[in-house]
Amino acid sequence: LSTVELLSSNIPKYAILSHAWEKEEVRFQELDSLALHYPTQSPQLRKLIYKTRPKGYHKIYETCLRAVKRNLQYAWIDTCCINKESSAELTESINSMFQWYQDAVECYVFLSDLPAGTTSSEGFAGCKWFTRGWTLQELIAPTTVLFHNQSWKYLGTKEEFCDEISLITNINKEVLEGSAQLWNESVAARMSWAAHRETTRIEDLAYCLLGIFEVNMAMIYGEGQNAFRRLQEEIVRQSNDLTVFAWNQASGEEADSGIFAQSPTLFGGSGIIEPIDQALLDPEFSLTNKGLKFDNFKLLWTESRKETRGGERGCRKTYALPLGNRKKKWIAVPLRKIGPGLFVRNGSLITISSNSGDGVAVNFYLHMTPSYSHFFEDSRLKEAVMFPKAQFKIQEVVPKSHWEEANSLFFAPVENLKLVLAASGSITLGGSAVQVVVCIDEVEIYVDGTEYQISASINKGVVSSISKYSIYSVSFAVQTISQPPPSSPSSDRKSNQDSGVSTVFPRMHRL
Repeated sequence: LSTVELLSSNIPKYAILSHAWEKEEVRFQELDSLALHYPTQSPQLRKLIYKTRPKGYHKIYETCLRAVKRNLQYAWIDTCCINKESSAELTESINSMFQWYQDAVECYVFLSDLPAGTTSSEGFAGCKWFTRGWTLQELIAPTTVLFHNQSWKYLGTKEEFCDEISLITNINKEVLEGSAQLWNESVAARMSWAAHRETTRIEDLAYCLLGIFEVNMAMIYGEGQNAFRRLQEEIVRQSNDLTVFAWNQASGEEADSGIFAQSPTLFGGSGIIEPIDQALLDPEFSLTNKGLKFDNFKLLWTESRKETRGGERGCRKTYALPLGNRKKKWIAVPLRKIGPGLFVRNGSLITISSNSGDGVAVNFYLHMTPSYSHFFEDSRLKEAVMFPKAQFKIQEVVPKSHWEEANSLFFAPVENLKLVLAASGSITLGGSAVQVVVCIDEVEIYVDGTEYQISASINKGVVSSISKYSIYSVSFAVQTISQPPPSSPSSDRKSNQDSGVSTVFPRMHRL
């Protein structure tokens, strides 16, 4: 036995091994020594190899033996065909591995913990091969998969065991049989296949899924859970399938969370979530340094979240981002608005009605991580305007980007933003509903070089019946901010020509 390096443009037919790694595996650097001292082609040395060499040599021998019987002159085995001392070769191999398994003529699965005489229905579920992260792609990618027990006795093909394997792995039988394209499965479904699998290194939970999602990444061992976040970011860059966010929070976690899952485990209950029909929802979103940006998206809200406040039970209106559907019901993630056009994920998945939204296309951002969101929210709430729910029934607000539905308030605009906040609704006076329009604004104007500040506010308690609606009167206050220095007549003429009106940051007033 010896290793050979072949150009990708001239790869001969080959077999490939799939197995769960154990102790005594043969490394790339050891294989030449094996070829020199123990030429396994010689049947006479077979017993000697079994006694003096680790279990890994046995795997190599049996794999090559079966390949030769199938008239295949080459075999690829991950333990000894990758020089792991070369980071460049390791990166290339991991990014190419799905393709290598897909291109193999045959894939031999070795179940080292399946005793002889045990049937597939009895023993498959207990085999560690079905729990390892790397073997997921090794099950799906090859067309022909042949299973063997710990004695290397041939058991059958992937197609023959399709029902048992689907039950163990939760992978659709159509995908296992090859009658359905892997890429047609939702991101959430593919993630769920890895939810109960393990890898020795935490980074490999992401790296072993590259082929499943057809993405490429650099290998950075030592980055920990950040590897899985990078995987999700790469998926977002290449797909607008919102089910990438269809995961449930672990029990005991705070409601506010980032948009990306920390582990495939959180997708365990998302196996049958499908993307929403693109005719209804074909979202455009992208990663930015402010968060996940959604353009012209139909944001939905729902009234289904029950809560208790002040000893009273009720429903709180909240925002929700539709992600997919499960059994003809829409699945969404609840959002909490923390600023103008800015949201943070707020809890596990919920079910919403498909007609919960107002159908208006909006632009907004979804915070990537929750840590900074509290600081941002506090800064926007300092001068917010809140409308008491019990007294004021909101009907329409402008602009909606600054309106927070759950708590009936306007967020303070960003400094120097020219903006007027307005709300229409009704209050109850003497048992009758009174229509009200509230405008909150503050402007600065320049007249002949003098700067004035004009503020508008509601005159509390004053109602004027000048039409069929009762209208609150508005009080205006004018304050001189600055005056120009004495100047010559020529400069006065220039000031008159330059006079105009400019609007600045509106000062909020709590009602």
